Amino acid sequence: MAITDKDKIQIIKDLGLQIHKIYSSGEVQCKCIFHEDKSPSLMVNVKTNKFQCFSCGLKGHSFEDFVKKISGEEVDFGTREDWSKAFKDKLYPKIEYTRQPSIPILPLALRNPGETYLLSSKRKLDTNIIRKFNIKYWESENAVVVPIEDIGYMARYIDTKKFKYISGTRVNDRLFGLSKLDVSVYNYVMLVEGCFDVMWLHKCGYTNSLAIMHGDLSDTQKKILGWYQLPVYIMMDNDKTGEGDKIRDRIIRKLKGEFRIKVCTLPQFNDPNECTSQELQESITNAK
Repeated sequence: MAITDKDKIQIIKDLGLQIHKIYSSGEVQCKCIFHEDKSPSLMVNVKTNKFQCFSCGLKGHSFEDFVKKISGEEVDFGTREDWSKAFKDKLYPKIEYTRQPSIPILPLALRNPGETYLLSSKRKLDTNIIRKFNIKYWESENAVVVPIEDIGYMARYIDTKKFKYISGTRVNDRLFGLSKLDVSVYNYVMLVEGCFDVMWLHKCGYTNSLAIMHGDLSDTQKKILGWYQLPVYIMMDNDKTGEGDKIRDRIIRKLKGEFRIKVCTLPQFNDPNECTSQELQESITNAK
């Protein structure tokens, strides 16, 4: 059974393309993923199956060819029904998670040493961020506790530089900030190292930020990024040891050829949460 025009429109959405307008002629106007496309320049006709980007020159005459160029996947839409769902499941299979022990019952980090630490010149957060990310204070440990989605939490000790993830928290199964991700303002995903980097970026208005939380991007985290089909801006720590550069290079190797990548360079020896809002903006503007 051949796929319908409605199926094709849904597949275009499932491919992560942002649809600007659908015309009665069957033309679907989208933002092209192969370049910075502020004015939607890709037209796909679901009736004739012709497609063309009037900016970068991408074009063809079959819907199968269109899907292959966008996704890199060979498809045969004549072999089965319900292609809208089946195709997305093939590209970006859902990841089943085993829930880990929940966070202990603790008070929010407000009107206690946790708030003092988070609002200090070192962390520079505010009460809105504390509430947004549900940051807790653990009095007996003198630590702030950051929940990590539904898999556990991170404890950051206030009087030392030590932090730890609760036993069983598989940080490489998640990208921190996923439940708070908002790409409606900035149409790309910002990838950083740590939880506090994400929270500081949110305070600066970059709600499109996610953290890997360890020294590499896992295959699971890569799949999560694939759900969004957006450019990835990599903003790793610019530390003295050069470890941030090594992590950046590992991520580039994993994403190259499948994602549109840009690298943000921070001021020397700074992490994202140590930068001013202006420094972050300059780093993003000059990303290459």
